[in-house]
Amino acid sequence: MSQTAKKSVSYEEMIARLEEIVAQMESGKLSLEETMRVYKEALTLSEKCSKVLEKFRGEVTIVRKGEEVPLTDEDLR
Repeated sequence: MSQTAKKSVSYEEMIARLEEIVAQMESGKLSLEETMRVYKEALTLSEKCSKVLEKFRGEVTIVRKGEEVPLTDEDLR
């Protein structure tokens, strides 16, 4: 069973799996079929990670001048 097939995989686990996939692909030891399989898995994981980040970004607020204001890109720099 692949990592993406597991239920309730944490963001950190998905990132760790993405790092494993990158290492495998960079090793040059995978067949073309294996490369395509892990590449597809990486795309799925990447999309899931993006969704998690967007969800949390929407939930994060900062307090400015006594008002709650949504976090902006500028706040992240």
